[in-house]
Amino acid sequence: MLGDVTNSLKRKQFGVICFVEMWERYAFYGFQTLFMLFLTSQHMSESQGYLIFGIFSGLLWILPTFGGALADKVIGVKRALIVGGLLLATGYLLLAFSDSMQTFMLALAFIVTGNGIFKPAPSALVSLIFNKDATQSKSAFTLYYMAVNVGSTVGGIVGPYIALYSSYKAAFFVAFVGMLLSLGNLFLRLKLLKEVNGLKDNAPLSIKIAIITVAFSVVSIVVCYILLNLEDITPYVIVVVWVLALSYLFMLAFKTEDIKSRIKQIIGIILFIEAVAFFVVYNQMFSTITMFAKHNVVNFVLGIPVSPATYASLNPIWIVALSPIIAWFYIALKRANITFDILSKYVVGTMLAGLAFISLALASTYFNVNGMVSGNWLILYFALGSLAELLVAAMGFAIAALYFPKAIVSIVMGVFMISIAQGGNLTGIIAQYVAIPERFDSKMASLNIFINYFYMLGIACVAIAVVYFFLAIYLRKLARKHEVDLG
Repeated sequence: MLGDVTNSLKRKQFGVICFVEMWERYAFYGFQTLFMLFLTSQHMSESQGYLIFGIFSGLLWILPTFGGALADKVIGVKRALIVGGLLLATGYLLLAFSDSMQTFMLALAFIVTGNGIFKPAPSALVSLIFNKDATQSKSAFTLYYMAVNVGSTVGGIVGPYIALYSSYKAAFFVAFVGMLLSLGNLFLRLKLLKEVNGLKDNAPLSIKIAIITVAFSVVSIVVCYILLNLEDITPYVIVVVWVLALSYLFMLAFKTEDIKSRIKQIIGIILFIEAVAFFVVYNQMFSTITMFAKHNVVNFVLGIPVSPATYASLNPIWIVALSPIIAWFYIALKRANITFDILSKYVVGTMLAGLAFISLALASTYFNVNGMVSGNWLILYFALGSLAELLVAAMGFAIAALYFPKAIVSIVMGVFMISIAQGGNLTGIIAQYVAIPERFDSKMASLNIFINYFYMLGIACVAIAVVYFFLAIYLRKLARKHEVDLG
């Protein structure tokens, strides 16, 4: 009987976290899909818009490293969830009432800071709820992942529709309402999480903790605001941060005396570098693919009218659909004693990402009508890209746990997130190539620009995959020589 009561409590606790995360993803995805369309609707050039998008995407992944440290060492995970959620809600409210680009930039700074504090908290709380049962933990994270994708899918569909048939500000206001719903539910049911605590959750809220939290938030917002307004400088600052972070990992690896550990760490770093290529591809869905849909796509999917921003919702839909198939595929390979290690997953994933762009380039070349392409071709693009995501992105944090010593896993997680940030940052830089000038009304001319860009990205990904294929052969030989388990 006690076990039933305990499981019932865990389900309720888990439900609270899932509800918060689902609405947070709704709000964020609904906003992110509209990012480029909103900026260009304000008469900002696509070129400048891409740069700001790249900086925003970069900062978005750098801040959780600091936000996680704040939660673990100062305010506690539950307070981080609340503080981060309030900052996110404030950011969306500012977006809804923004009347200038400076207000928009301030809103982005709030969202980046809020995301940095909020993002590590929900998954950490799920881990704390089920930390004594590995089986329950795996099942819970599967359901949690589904909640994340449900929120993303709904946000990616509803947000663009509101913007299309009402206004961007209305869509952003609904994102704000979504965050209020999640936080309201959290406050009402906070007592359920009384026994779910990280290292600092039981510490009383002191003036010192409050001052540190406010100071961290204010400094982060100010710094992010400044960096977002320095679009000619910040992208290269992020590149330098990434290079320094990787250099630090290399230094730690070469200081390791144990040859097996050193080899595993170096392989992990190499995979982090490859991951950057994938995240450049991943961020196209919110940037160049959205603008491609605006300029050169007949915006109907299976006969249903959509906004150019709606296509991004195909990503979480495909993720949910493909995840069980991938899980079955891994089990089948294991039963057949076929090795499909992380090196192989990265090679195949990078190849699929390249094929996604090549398929879109071919469709645009041979199946356009007066410079316009059917939106149905984007279904194939997102199917290939989502499959690549399951093979590459899902493995990133596993690499940190499998290839690096436990003593530095937190540092490694931070470096991986900086690698994701670098992918977003490079998106903003590379996308300059495909920026369409304002009042550019030649559909065939703009289509040719996109076709060349898609071929360029596709061929680059395939080339990287080929290089890593041969590199993987060498690394496996090296691993076998030293009896290193690559996982």
